[in-house]
Amino acid sequence: FSMNSTQIIVGYALNAKKMRKSSHGMIFRQQTSKEIGSPVWQGGGLADILENDHKISTSCNGYPVVKFIQWNSLLSAAEHPHYDVIIHKLTEDIGIGDEVKDNDDTVMNNKILDIELYLKIHPSTVIVDPVNAVRKVTSRARTCSTLASIQANSGDKNCPFNQPKFILLYEKSSLTSSVDVLSELKKENIDFPVICKPIVACGTTNSHSMVVIVSSKDIALVDNYRPCIVQQYFNHDATLFKVYVLDEDVMIYRRKSLPNLYLHDGEPTNGHHRLRSVAFDSRYSYPTLQDFQEAIGDGKAVAATADDSKDRSSCTEGTHFSSIWQQSESWKLSRFLRGSHRTASKSEPEEDRLCNQSAVAEGSSDPPLDLCDVPRDFAEVCSKAAGAIREEFGLSLFGFDVIVPVPESAPTICRTSQCNPHSEGPAEKSNSTKPVVIDVNYFPSYKEVSDFPARLRAFLLKRALTAAC
Repeated sequence: FSMNSTQIIVGYALNAKKMRKSSHGMIFRQQTSKEIGSPVWQGGGLADILENDHKISTSCNGYPVVKFIQWNSLLSAAEHPHYDVIIHKLTEDIGIGDEVKDNDDTVMNNKILDIELYLKIHPSTVIVDPVNAVRKVTSRARTCSTLASIQANSGDKNCPFNQPKFILLYEKSSLTSSVDVLSELKKENIDFPVICKPIVACGTTNSHSMVVIVSSKDIALVDNYRPCIVQQYFNHDATLFKVYVLDEDVMIYRRKSLPNLYLHDGEPTNGHHRLRSVAFDSRYSYPTLQDFQEAIGDGKAVAATADDSKDRSSCTEGTHFSSIWQQSESWKLSRFLRGSHRTASKSEPEEDRLCNQSAVAEGSSDPPLDLCDVPRDFAEVCSKAAGAIREEFGLSLFGFDVIVPVPESAPTICRTSQCNPHSEGPAEKSNSTKPVVIDVNYFPSYKEVSDFPARLRAFLLKRALTAAC
């Protein structure tokens, strides 16, 4: 890329999901009767951005135009045009190979190998993001290990987040019997309920298949998910925060999540209902409290499957977090909103407001929070977590999921010295209400970020200009 160029060339290599068109497409707000306004992003794939290139201003203030060209797998590395930046979402193609067999070797398909060969021939080309960095999030085991490294390097007091305690169960493992698994859970001070997820985070038919296990009687269910990770389940008032990161921009949105599940004298029960284990697919609807409940004595089978036909908007919202935040002296979050979306009042003191806000995604069943709606201290903690994750994972285009445990759940947080699933001795209990990071993913949907196309272009332009300096 030359500083005198009028355009930068971005090669894109995306999976089918990232290339799909959204069901509702992009909407262009009408500025006048004769003008097309700025695009409103509503999720979907880059097809929506590329298809509307002619409607989007790609050059301003003398900066180069951003031009996208699709990666052609039929061309050799030498036959491709010169790309200033290559952006990809090939997590399904970055196979984790024998990693599921206790081996860290990686098997990559030809498309990934072709891109890496191209980068060797064109060392000035910037890739977003490096394949080895993306590999860290294709395996939940590697993700947890990398998060543990952040905690270890920062120390318990300085790390802005916690993660759930966990154990890993491979197909060829010494932990083959239910007794062995229960013993390992006890050793790591992990109590029921627990949530079981496949180690492979993407690219397989069951990568998003999970089960919440409410009782030791159902522990044999983990065998259906091996190789898998078993994590402590937290009650979090059915609220999940999606944190989107695009370079140094951090955007926070709220979504509905899994319900609070309580045990009474070691037995799973919510009032007059017994709790049962529930399997679900995280790409679709989350189970509600009703899915977990069965009337005492009704004899329903365990491991019920949540109805995937339900929309996420039907999930039980539960009690919002303001009661939790108000109990924390370190976080003065009494202004945390309850219920529906609101915008910070202009009458609020400037120091209590964050000016970097994002619009509500149109058509969203659960209105998101913009950064003015999120309490300042919480936004700052999420921003610090984003910075730590960005540095340790080596990613610039990623998202992570955050929950905040209700107080009775806090004792089973993974502390710095306890994140090794093979550590010895019981975990020391903690009453921390730090945010808990439960997932990290590369190139998420950004569907709530209404100006994502403009943000993406600005980011790619910045990367190209920085590399040219």
